[in-house]
Amino acid sequence: AGRGGGEATQQVTGITKRAAQLLAAQSDINKAVTQRWREVQSVQASELWVGALLESAEVDDWGKYKFLLLRLRDRAGRQKLLVRGSNYASDAKIMEGLHRQMMAACAAHDVCAEAIEVVGGGIMEWRRHRDRHLHISGGYVAPASGPGGPSTGVEVMNLAAVLTKQHLPMHYKVTSEGGKVL
Repeated sequence: AGRGGGEATQQVTGITKRAAQLLAAQSDINKAVTQRWREVQSVQASELWVGALLESAEVDDWGKYKFLLLRLRDRAGRQKLLVRGSNYASDAKIMEGLHRQMMAACAAHDVCAEAIEVVGGGIMEWRRHRDRHLHISGGYVAPASGPGGPSTGVEVMNLAAVLTKQHLPMHYKVTSEGGKVL
């Protein structure tokens, strides 16, 4: 009986050593995963820019009003087109509202503010209230708009229509002067 007890003790000791080895290996894996996670998070945080934090389109859901097509561009070459439109708002009020949004996003996420430029604009009008139809007209290209942007008012209207449609419920219709129904 004494001999069988020694064999069992050896088995338990062997299992204990193997468990200790597995625990050490798991600890090493956890450390490596934690380190990798921190590296990924720091890369993502450094790649975050204010354009990713702003909605592409924000427009009123009633009335007839002016809209602006704007470009947000950072020093790394990333850019995002934005549409903003509001009843009773001038270009300056629209720009001021977007600037406030950008500064709030920058403060909340510790990212740099970027330059905003006006690419163009036009008129948005809600027609057929029950059917929810937004019509875009009067498109123009801003005189100071840089290269790489739309070259005609029709292009401005079509870009604004596509960006705005993405943020509206599916059953809403968006049309632009000379364009098709989206």
